[in-house]
Amino acid sequence: MTMAGGRVLMKDRQLMFLDEAEIAAKSRKIAAQTWARVAEM
Repeated sequence: MTMAGGRVLMKDRQLMFLDEAEIAAKSRKIAAQTWARVAEM
């Protein structure tokens, strides 16, 4: 268990308050948009 400021942040290697799948999906979308802009240069 990982705690900071009295809050449990991670338990059994799982983040307790963030949706990792959602973050990864958003990151992939933003990365694709960024590379598309770079390709236009």
